Amino acid sequence: MQLDTWKWFNGRTEDRILNWRNYRKTLQPDYVSQVAADWAQCPLEHRYLNIDDPTDWPDAWSLIGAGHYCDCARALGMFYTLYYSDYRHRDTMVLQCFKDRKNHQYLNLVNCEGGKYMLNYQLGAVVNISTIGPEVDLINTVTIDHLPV
Repeated sequence: MQLDTWKWFNGRTEDRILNWRNYRKTLQPDYVSQVAADWAQCPLEHRYLNIDDPTDWPDAWSLIGAGHYCDCARALGMFYTLYYSDYRHRDTMVLQCFKDRKNHQYLNLVNCEGGKYMLNYQLGAVVNISTIGPEVDLINTVTIDHLPV
């Protein structure tokens, strides 16, 4: 049975955290595609997290409990969702922030499957890393060692 993914984006803090836990338990073997599609429904704010300072980023429960998401927080939410699920590549995931010089925007991406795929590049889709062109510059890389887990 498919869980209504919006349930962890709305409601009381405790309900969001419990619904997110239940959601993670429902993930099927195609974890990456499901997480990309479901987090695409996340309501966004303009700016919530400072992309340059991951030391101030919240742990998973604080992020979900607060219910505030910018593009960077959505990528962090995807990362935490995969990390706290049964996803077998969770220890090799990294969060990467790029500056797209051509489009004058930041890209907050989840690098997964050993660097083969990215999440949060194209809304709701899993994108091969080769899609990222030479016009983007890597600003920072965040591993699980940099996050409060």
